[in-house]
Amino acid sequence: NQGLHELYKCLYGQNNILFAKIVGVLLAGAIIGKVIDATVLMFLIVLGAFTLPKVYEMNKKQIDEAVDKGMKQVDAKTKELQKIADEKSKEYTKLATEKAKEVQKLAGEKVKEVQKVVEEKTGMKKGAATPAPTPMKVAK
Repeated sequence: NQGLHELYKCLYGQNNILFAKIVGVLLAGAIIGKVIDATVLMFLIVLGAFTLPKVYEMNKKQIDEAVDKGMKQVDAKTKELQKIADEKSKEYTKLATEKAKEVQKLAGEKVKEVQKVVEEKTGMKKGAATPAPTPMKVAK
C-alpha cells in the first residue's frame, strides 16, 4: 500500500523529486534500449548478475569509498538544485499572488456590476427580504 501511495503522490504532483527520478530512470532505460539490442542487454544482465557480487566481495573497501564519495556529490548537487528551485519558486509565487489579487479585484468589480444590474431589473437591493411566494389556486 505504501508503494501505491508513493506512486499516487508522484502522479498527482505531490512528490516532484520522485517524479524526476522516475523520469530519469525511464529516460535512461529508453536510451539503453535504443543503443543496445535486447539479446545483448540480457546477456550483460546475466553476466553482471554472476560476476558483480564476486567483484564487490573482492574490492568491497574501494567500492564502498567510491559510492560514499559519489553519494556526497549527489547530495551536494541535490541541495544546490533545491536551493535554486526554492529561489525560483519564491519569485513565481510572488508573481502569482500579485496576479491573484488583480483577478480578485476585477472579480469583485464584476460582481458589483452584476448586482447593480440585478437591482435595476428586479427592483430589489442586495440583502433585501425576498417577497413571499403567492400561493397557487387549486382548481376544484
